[in-house]
Parts: sequence; structure tokens; C-alpha cells
Amino acid sequence: MTHPTTPPWACQCWVEGGTIHVSCPQGEGHPSHYLAFPADAHGMHRLRSLLNNRNVHSLLGTKGDQTQWRVDKDIALLKRKIDPDVSVRKAKAKDRFTQAQRAVARTVLRGLGLTGAVRR
Repeated sequence: MTHPTTPPWACQCWVEGGTIHVSCPQGEGHPSHYLAFPADAHGMHRLRSLLNNRNVHSLLGTKGDQTQWRVDKDIALLKRKIDPDVSVRKAKAKDRFTQAQRAVARTVLRGLGLTGAVRR
């Protein structure tokens, strides 16, 4: 049985506790670096994406050679899209008032001595 040679852009991966650690080797013109992924479905998804996109021409900050900041941001987005427990707050609709309602409100404010009521 023959084993393929390891390409120079291959990453080293290991698991410790609840974290998948990845060491990416030095590439063309940039230093080696380290990434950490959570050992769950989201982390495995991001790790697979990294490994699928990685090649000899991968540049730091691209899908094939991500930064830790990008990994953390993508995992947070994945959790928001997939997990039903993570709530996403929608913006509250702006209240719409008629001209008559605004006129009554201005009259009440003036009657209370609050003269800073805005006229439009």
C-alpha cells in the first residue's frame, strides 16, 4: 500500500477537549498560523470548508487560509441560521400617527406647559 506524499500546504489537526485545533503551515509570503474550531457540527462545517479550499496558492484571509476572527464570525452566523434556540431580534415597526393624533398631542403638551413640542 502506497501513501501519498503530504503537500506543503497541508494542515495539522488535533482535538483537545471541546476544541479542534488547526495549525496552517507557512504559505507564499506569510507566516504559519493557528486556528481553533468548536468540536461540534458548526466547527466541523467550517473546518471542512477550510480544508476543501486550501491549496498551494491560498493567501491569508481567504477561504483556504482563514483568520481566527473570520472563523468565529462564520460560526456565529451558522449558529444563528441553524439553531432554533438562538433568537434574532427584529426591528420594531415605527409607530404611525395621523395628523389629527399629532395635533391633539401638541395641544395636550402645550396645556401641560411643555412648549418644546415640535411642529412639522
